[in-house]
Amino acid sequence: MSLLSRSARRKSKSRVDGGIPTNPLPQSLSAVACRKLTRCAKCSKLFTSSSAKNTSCGSCREPLHPLQQNQLLPLPPSNTIFKSTEKTEAEQQHQSPIPDVVDLRDTPSSASPSSSPRPPSPSRDSELSSPSYCCFICGLPLPFKTTTTSTSTANSASTTLHRIQFRVDHIKRCGKQFGVKISDFSVPGLNSSPAPPPTQPLPQPQPKSSTSSKSTHKSINDILMGNAKSHPPPPPKRDINAVLLAGAALAKNKPQKPSANKAPKRYKKSAWSTQASNNNVPSPPKYKILSSTSILVDGFKYAHKNVSETYFLTHFHSDHYGGITRHWNAGTIYCNKITARLVVQELKVDPKYIQEIEMDSPYTLISKDCKGMDVSVTFTDANHCPGAAVLYFSIGNPKRPKAPKRRILHVGDFRWNSNLFLQNAVYSRIHEGAVRLNEIYLDTTYCDPKYDFPSQDDAVAAALECVEKEDITRTDTLFLFGAYTIGKEKVFLEVARRYKKKIHVDSHRWKVLQTFVPPSEFGKIFTRDKNETNMWVVGLGSIVNKGMKELLDDANSKKKSLSAKYTRVVGFRPSGWTFNPPKKASASAKKQTLLAPVKSKAIPDIVAHRTSGSITVYGIPYSEHSSFSELVDCLLVLRPERIIPTVSAATSRDQVDLLLAACRDETERRMYED
Repeated sequence: MSLLSRSARRKSKSRVDGGIPTNPLPQSLSAVACRKLTRCAKCSKLFTSSSAKNTSCGSCREPLHPLQQNQLLPLPPSNTIFKSTEKTEAEQQHQSPIPDVVDLRDTPSSASPSSSPRPPSPSRDSELSSPSYCCFICGLPLPFKTTTTSTSTANSASTTLHRIQFRVDHIKRCGKQFGVKISDFSVPGLNSSPAPPPTQPLPQPQPKSSTSSKSTHKSINDILMGNAKSHPPPPPKRDINAVLLAGAALAKNKPQKPSANKAPKRYKKSAWSTQASNNNVPSPPKYKILSSTSILVDGFKYAHKNVSETYFLTHFHSDHYGGITRHWNAGTIYCNKITARLVVQELKVDPKYIQEIEMDSPYTLISKDCKGMDVSVTFTDANHCPGAAVLYFSIGNPKRPKAPKRRILHVGDFRWNSNLFLQNAVYSRIHEGAVRLNEIYLDTTYCDPKYDFPSQDDAVAAALECVEKEDITRTDTLFLFGAYTIGKEKVFLEVARRYKKKIHVDSHRWKVLQTFVPPSEFGKIFTRDKNETNMWVVGLGSIVNKGMKELLDDANSKKKSLSAKYTRVVGFRPSGWTFNPPKKASASAKKQTLLAPVKSKAIPDIVAHRTSGSITVYGIPYSEHSSFSELVDCLLVLRPERIIPTVSAATSRDQVDLLLAACRDETERRMYED
């Protein structure tokens, strides 16, 4: 066995100094990790060999003593962070085999290469003889680098830290070079028994006087621990993976700073301000958008300046004006006079965003939401609640002036009555065929044959008969009429006019009624003094046994100090949901009921009645929505080309099919009658 050539020594020096061999990963990693080290007993030189034939030193011919690599270098505490050293691309591409024998005494720290052996040094010999200084991945020993600095305690500590970091960096680079995960590699003896302590203890810093506290050098433990001095270090772990990944663990536990690009969370004051400030407002459904334009009708929940700036409100019911608050600024709201007053009074909207439209008078709309089309709109009475309107749109293309205009009818909520509606020129022209109705946005609240109730006139007449039966002149009976904030007024107004009695209302309803009841009639009908009348208007939800009992007890309480003491209470609940057709009707009679309005020949058949002790409730089949037979009659009179349901839009296809089938049946029935 001979020593390496000078060029081979340079390569071995660069490998020992750089810390990573450039040979590819061997097929058997365990064989490399368990490679034997040999040391000359005379000159203290270390040799590595993969073959067992090298038994003597190449310089002094002394026998070599095998040194088994079965321990790792004792590493610093697991919370120490080391900086990884990356190799250049050129170094990674360089591939050269490891020589069989490497002279480890020829390190870059030597002043000049020498062929003569150096005298053995006890400390040097003990360091080089330690088996913990060999890389368990590539098999190369990792000797301490010698330095030429002073031998002071502080310099010794710094040098020791540099040596430890050098070895750890080498192991990390080896793992990256060969694609080895440290956690998947087991080193013999690491977990079986604790590693022996270093042959030479680390130098400790000497204490200095307090006068030089600013320049006091830290111990090696302080240098390794860094800012973790205030926390007691955890017990050292023998897991190499925990040591190498200590930096990642510290980074995980470190609190994250808020990102500069992330906007701070802001809390909004209202539902509208939340929608107005959010650019991701959901798109409105198609039945809320007027076709061929960007105009929204009763679609305020989807309002945003990026969606539209033109909005129409058919009437003042919460399911239609939902989304409007005092912070409204998305665009102009077009409505009639009564609805405009209620929006400003109840919702506190700035009047500059409200545009009042006169009833039965065409209004030319100028807005970018018209998309270059000539749009005019006419408000007509919807026979629903005070201020409710049906919108009749006429859309023309200015580029094609001779082309027929498109006519669209948006009914909002309405109660169809052909005798009433055909008195208006808009509907009479459509019925006579003077103009063609292209689309109708239809209120399909009662789009089911089972919902077919009497007309409003019949329902009001039935209510008057029930009041007469209960004797309105009795002072010991309290009469309660249910109503919405706005709506269901026809019942109690007709009772007040018939019997010329005042009706009590609360302060809020008082203000609402003033928006549409003529002043000349208002003082004759309404009062806020409960002592003046035994007829009260309450919320529709109060016309139940529990609510009526509470109102009766409240009226008789000493706090109210009313002049009259009531022993009975009678309530009237006007709603289309309370009506049930006669159960014993034949199949032909039921079909007749579905297709033609019910005539109130027998009042008891259309009024639901229930008495429980001193409480009596009358269910009046009064509705402000069109019944199924009235919807069919509306379609037969107006004959629209397209039907767009606005209630329960998920089943719009089924609703349209049901209506068209009923229209065919009704047409056949009328033909047979003729």
